[in-house]
Amino acid sequence: MKYKNIIVLFAVASILISCETATSTPTALPDPTAIPTPTPTLPPNWSWKAQMPTARWGHSSSVVHDMIYVFGGVGGSEKVERYDPATDSWMTMTDIPTPRNFMATSVVDGMIYVIGGNQDGWGTKLGTVEVYDPETDTWESRTDMPTARTELSSVSVNGKIYTFGGCVNDECHVVPTVEEYDPATDKWTKKSDMPTPRLLLAACVIDGKVFVIGGLLSSGGPAGGNVEVYDPETDRWDKKADMPKVRAAPVSVFNEMIYVYGGAAVGGGIAHSSLLEYDPVTDTWRMLDDMPIGRFVMTTSVVNGKIYMIGGSSTKSPHRPYLAEVLEYSPEY
Repeated sequence: MKYKNIIVLFAVASILISCETATSTPTALPDPTAIPTPTPTLPPNWSWKAQMPTARWGHSSSVVHDMIYVFGGVGGSEKVERYDPATDSWMTMTDIPTPRNFMATSVVDGMIYVIGGNQDGWGTKLGTVEVYDPETDTWESRTDMPTARTELSSVSVNGKIYTFGGCVNDECHVVPTVEEYDPATDKWTKKSDMPTPRLLLAACVIDGKVFVIGGLLSSGGPAGGNVEVYDPETDRWDKKADMPKVRAAPVSVFNEMIYVYGGAAVGGGIAHSSLLEYDPVTDTWRMLDDMPIGRFVMTTSVVNGKIYMIGGSSTKSPHRPYLAEVLEYSPEY
């Protein structure tokens, strides 16, 4: 079987949230705080890059024409910033019409669809869909997602977008929901539920199949190691080998392999530095050398053979300071 590199963000992105705390819910967001530029002593396959203008976590990112676009997140819920790996520079773009955190983003035909999330800290769950045109730096509204939710994940396959999991209502009830969006018709369709409900999960695509990986099994609860594969053509699910470490963490695809970065094993918990590699052909996992620092609620994007880890947090709840750091990882070093 020939695999193609297709990236996804996590949108969750993005990998930890106040819904993770089992006690009280914050009523307002704390002010974002960037940390100083770190000491650049790293292993040879890691390097520091220019910091993001807005320190944040719970954001989402997508790639168009080798540019990384970062959307929303705690500390910058209205912000859109573009990173150019070729010049190691950032540019501020037009704000999101609907500021939000813990949304999902996916690309179809060069357009970035920003889907769901929440507003006002950890408040209203959204079904809002807004599409961003990187060529014109403009926004348009689309039909809402049927199930308003946050801490979901999304991917694009054959011109359609699929959204997975997340949580709904004020109690952040975790759902197994899968919904398909067709940008050509601006319509949504219900699909078969995930076998395992979860939020802050990650998803990526290889050879037309969607690998849904990890995530929290309940709001504020433990993470799972679940790996389940969805086939959009048959609307069916298949179970794969669990991760060796339970995690809510971002993933990316590089050279026919899936990488899982850091994350957390429980809502509001410590940031891990583990780096896992999954081989879809053999359905096996292996542990790689740890990342230089533990991190979660960040995004990862692949551009020209390099993986960029952007923002997030390295601390337990309330996850301050927020990070503006960008790390570049070279898997083939």
